[in-house]
Amino acid sequence: MWLVVSAVFFTGMTYLIKALRSYPAPMQACVSQVASLCVMIPVIARTRGRSLILHGAWIQFGRSASAALGVILAYFAVQRLPLSDANALSFTRALWMVPLAALVLRDHVARGNWIALAVGFLGAMLIVRPSGATEIGWAHLAGLASAILLALSVTGIKLLTRQNSLATIMTWSAILGVVMTAPFAIGVWRWPTVQDSLLLALLGLLSVFTTASYIHGMSLGAAATLAPVDYVRLPSAR
Repeated sequence: MWLVVSAVFFTGMTYLIKALRSYPAPMQACVSQVASLCVMIPVIARTRGRSLILHGAWIQFGRSASAALGVILAYFAVQRLPLSDANALSFTRALWMVPLAALVLRDHVARGNWIALAVGFLGAMLIVRPSGATEIGWAHLAGLASAILLALSVTGIKLLTRQNSLATIMTWSAILGVVMTAPFAIGVWRWPTVQDSLLLALLGLLSVFTTASYIHGMSLGAAATLAPVDYVRLPSAR
């Protein structure tokens, strides 16, 4: 259920990213992270700092690094590619998650899971129908690299949920997300109009809800089993 909610929020984010494509991807990613941090500050205060107690700091650092770069590349791909191409590349994330779950998390991946994932991916490609007329370029490579990096990030989330609460993971994700995206955003920053500021703020809030619901959903089951749920985005993926 929570992964479905996350997919719905992510779809809204996709359209906003496309609509705000005049603002560089690092800037959009940084705004999303700042929004997350603003939401988590009251949580830190309410828990009297307990949400800052983190187990597995290096895992969180690596997860945040892969997530920050993955998000920037994902935003770049959505901005530069037809949505059909960008979505097709984003669906490869599930393909990377299953072997990572088997190798890193030691999840048991039954043959049926592999078959279901392969069939689901082929079905996704038939529905999304990525454009064959678009020349393969940096944006396509960015989309593929993003899928790999975000799959690594999800694997890190699964490791962290074994010893940390959702609040702790979200808090440190927000803090490190701002720190890691800010250097990229500063170099390309441009001040938005009032209307675009509101849309960027909405993008940031959707990012918070997407991340929170996704992390909570992934904490409830095996990554290999939950990975194909990402295909619920198909009705709005074209």
